[in-house]
Amino acid sequence: MKEIEKRTDDQTSIEVNASIDTRLVEKALHEGADSFRPIVERYKGAVFAVALSRVRDFHLAEDVAQQVFLEAYQKLDCIKDPARLGGWLRTIAARR
Repeated sequence: MKEIEKRTDDQTSIEVNASIDTRLVEKALHEGADSFRPIVERYKGAVFAVALSRVRDFHLAEDVAQQVFLEAYQKLDCIKDPARLGGWLRTIAARR
């Protein structure tokens, strides 16, 4: 029974995060640059971690992360599924 509850809790958490990401993307698209800041705050750690794993230099990883968020802001209207914002950002970072 606990396993079923755990899966249900995990699914609920995924759905909540997807909903938050969708709202963040919609707000940033409609309200501009200042509304992009919560996206950066939410994903800066994950993006930096991917960048650091790729370039293996702390300062260079900071630069890469900054470039990732700039590119993401410029291409935010191209995201196909806003609920997958985190994965989209990590993919951009991994391709750098």
